[in-house]
Amino acid sequence: MQKITSLLIVVLLFSGCAQFTTSSKNSAATLNQQGIAYRQQGKFVEAEQAYQQAIAADARYANAWLNLGILYDLYRPNAAKAKHAYEQFQSLQTEPDKDVTSWISALPKTEAP
Repeated sequence: MQKITSLLIVVLLFSGCAQFTTSSKNSAATLNQQGIAYRQQGKFVEAEQAYQQAIAADARYANAWLNLGILYDLYRPNAAKAKHAYEQFQSLQTEPDKDVTSWISALPKTEAP
């Protein structure tokens, strides 16, 4: 009986962890979408905050890094921050994205963010 109780506790713990991870990813995805909506409305400060919140929710959510890089590259010009965000995005890919590689190369050479 004690073994069954222990197994049940382990299963509940793992299911809770899985649910937390899924919830975290959904939160990151939702925040990323919110950032896109803000960017499309021209609310660049709010977009930046939403992308940063998405990254805080799940630092491995690549799309938030990509969108943050695009924001810094095109809408809130900061080449150093754009490069950092693009490189974070690239580090999460199985193979480097060719477009992002060319975007990094096209950024003006600057100091670290």
